[in-house]
Amino acid sequence: MIQNPKSKIQNPKWLCVVALLVLASAGCAASQPLLSGVRLTRPLISPDGSGRTSATELHYALGRPARVNLALESPAGERVLLRRDEPRPVSGSYVFRFDGSYELPDDSAQRRVIADGQYRLVLEARDAAGQADQAAAEVQVQGADTAAPQIERLQAQPALLTPNFDARDDVAYVGYRLSKAATAAHYVADERGAKVWIGPSQWRAAGEYSESWNALVRGRPVPNGTYQFVVRAEDEAGNVSVARTPIQVALAGLPQARILSVSFGPHKLMLGELLRVEVRVRNVGEVTLHTQGPDPGYTYSSYDNYFSIEDRALVDKAGRWRVGVDWAGSPGSIGGKYPYRWGFGKDLEPGEEATVVGFIRLQHEDQRARFGDNPDYHKTWFFAALVQEGVAVHQDRVGGTEIQVSF
Repeated sequence: MIQNPKSKIQNPKWLCVVALLVLASAGCAASQPLLSGVRLTRPLISPDGSGRTSATELHYALGRPARVNLALESPAGERVLLRRDEPRPVSGSYVFRFDGSYELPDDSAQRRVIADGQYRLVLEARDAAGQADQAAAEVQVQGADTAAPQIERLQAQPALLTPNFDARDDVAYVGYRLSKAATAAHYVADERGAKVWIGPSQWRAAGEYSESWNALVRGRPVPNGTYQFVVRAEDEAGNVSVARTPIQVALAGLPQARILSVSFGPHKLMLGELLRVEVRVRNVGEVTLHTQGPDPGYTYSSYDNYFSIEDRALVDKAGRWRVGVDWAGSPGSIGGKYPYRWGFGKDLEPGEEATVVGFIRLQHEDQRARFGDNPDYHKTWFFAALVQEGVAVHQDRVGGTEIQVSF
């Protein structure tokens, strides 16, 4: 006959046996030492940057889950915490690698190598019941390189960025001097400490260096606010230095404009007559669109171009916005792309519109030689665009219109 196992558990005698087993198990765990097997793999270390004997390992075992503290004590009684109240959720063996360096108490991002001498690594463990145990191991430090790399003269120029693609204060250049060879890493943190940009990290000799930051993340400007440009330098011995310089971001945003309409007229004219251009533009972006002359109403000769008129006073300024007009088959003597350009008449705030009217006097008699006596007129294709000087051409070749010029 098969006996029901539940009948044994429900039997008072069996319940007593189970309870005794549980108590015995708990008693065995409590009888295990909380902390044991504390030893160093190497009692002498030389954190000199060579990497040969620069570190040692502290081995220990826990008889049950606990929280641990690890401190470094000097012969003078000075004490530095290396680990503070860290959980060890299961019993078993653990290892701590000690390279002779410690975090600065007032800045955990920085580390310093301890000076030569005899030290004690003091390990403390405390279980959930409040029972504590402690053990120590002696370690000698010899030949330590305690000279941390210094990051000197860290500064940003400009310290105020306006990342709005107007080619003015869109990029900050950060310079500094490194006092000794080290691995230098760079990043930018926002006001919450989150990294918004991570720059290059590379081994660098002592000397002067410069990095740049354009305040863009995936092509978009970061929000306005105060940021910290951070340089972290770590030498081969384990010294880590960190320096920070603030960069203010303001007027951040994407500039965007759109041509709403384009018209050219008249569609038939005689050589020497005026072609009228009308372009309506709207600021559909987040920031002010800065412009430059010539203002609407200006008349170009077809031999002119925007950088030759007015004694070159209207040469393109980087980041400024203008309406540009070009025509297919224009002679090479005219110059670069979109030789005829007009400003909006005023800077455009987000949502504002401007109607730009300009004129071109078609005077290219040399076009007759290109087409001979037949046909009687020359068909020319005119088109427009928005030009952000030194940055990009937007809406290239829109509003195309055929204009017939009679000779």
